Amino acid sequence: MRWLLVLLVMTFAQAAQPMWVWQKDLTLAKEQNYRAKVFLAQAQKPLVMRWTLYKNYGLVMHICYDAFNHQVILYKDYQRSDFTLGLGDNPEQKPKLHIFFKDFADKKALLRLYIEGEGASIGEENL
Repeated sequence: MRWLLVLLVMTFAQAAQPMWVWQKDLTLAKEQNYRAKVFLAQAQKPLVMRWTLYKNYGLVMHICYDAFNHQVILYKDYQRSDFTLGLGDNPEQKPKLHIFFKDFADKKALLRLYIEGEGASIGEENL
């Protein structure tokens, strides 16, 4: 009986996790631009990311997606490590880009990027 309960809890925990359709580990130096094109059903949208400041354990990120600028501060702790960016306006498929701040070492930031949901992909990446 106990094993059945453990199996049931693990199944629910796995089902609650988001479905990542793309992921990437990215290491950026200060002011280094990451450029990519986001491919949606009918469009290509430019994405540019960089960081400018790491102070008091916070990483200041500048993100430009589809000619709209975002400035966020990411921390390594669980509740403030993620920035979510909606990639498209399709109400049936709402793909999102998640940017996680993982670590800072040797004056470089380690980020982990994920796309959640169907309908978007990344192409033509440049550093």
